[in-house]
Order: sequence, then structure tokens, then C-alpha cells
Amino acid sequence: MRKVAHNSPQDLERVHLALKRKFKDKKLIFGDGKVNAEIVFVSEMPGPDEVKMAKPLVGHAEKLLRQMMRAAGIDVKKVYVTNAVKYFPNGKMPTPKEIKSHSLFLKEELNFLGMEKTSFEISIARTPL
Repeated sequence: MRKVAHNSPQDLERVHLALKRKFKDKKLIFGDGKVNAEIVFVSEMPGPDEVKMAKPLVGHAEKLLRQMMRAAGIDVKKVYVTNAVKYFPNGKMPTPKEIKSHSLFLKEELNFLGMEKTSFEISIARTPL
């Protein structure tokens, strides 16, 4: 994996468009939060509510994560939240094999955003990432 320096919004849009072409029949949900964050939270996939809101984490799960971050003294504005699988796979949990097949996209996402050297990547998934 190569390190990309000085990325522009147009570069990020090109990455998003490439993923959209690959998964043209899926509504993709990309990560959200601080670029170059020291802490990254990774879930396995967006659910139907996340798809509706076009965010990686919403509703009860987002509220619970924010409560845990506050309790741990983590500033919510200084983290990045994303999913290993960028779409809701027809109402079923992705298998470990499916997650692994998407792990390159996750690594590229973090690398592209300058987060290849985060202090912590925290899995908030049912399936080990």
C-alpha cells in the first residue's frame, strides 16, 4: 500500500467514485469524522438506519458509542468512525470472509486520509476485524 500525500477533495471523490463503480448496485456509506484522527472506530457495516442517514453510525449505536467515549474522556470531535463493509448487505451480517475481502478498502481509506499511523483502531463489530 502506498502512502498518499497532500490529498485533495477531488482525489477523495475519485476514490469514492471508483468504489461506487465497483459496487454500482449498492448504496455506499463512507466514514465520518476527523481526518488524521488518533482514534478510529470500525464497525462491520452500516445498517438500514445508517443507509437512510448516509452516516457510518447513527441512532442507539451512535448514542452508546458517544456515551462510552465521554466516560473514557475521548473528545467525540477528534475521532473517525467507519465501516469495514461500506454497504448494507441485504439484511444479513457479513461473514468473516466478506469482511476480509473488504479490508483492503478499509486500509486504503485510512491510508488515503492520513490515518495509517493512528494510535488506536477500535473494532466495534460483532465479527472480529
